[in-house]
Amino acid sequence: MYASRDIADTSQIRNIPIKHSQPAKLLDYHASLILLPKDISAIREIKHLWVSTNFRVGDIAKEVGYSPLVVDSLIKQLIIRGELISRGK
Repeated sequence: MYASRDIADTSQIRNIPIKHSQPAKLLDYHASLILLPKDISAIREIKHLWVSTNFRVGDIAKEVGYSPLVVDSLIKQLIIRGELISRGK
């Protein structure tokens, strides 16, 4: 009735690596949390891009190479401290 193939036959199964994209993003986020506050040149670049361009936070983050969530948090802190001016929504 059924094919004579044994259920336990694993000869046709290949070991294909599974790509995990989420942990890599978390590592980038955590690395950014640690490294960005110490990177004075990146903070200067973020301030410059915020004032001189209409780049969104994600675009600024790509330019400086840090997580968009961390860059967004830094920009909000700089606005609260008065080091940057808030953009109108």
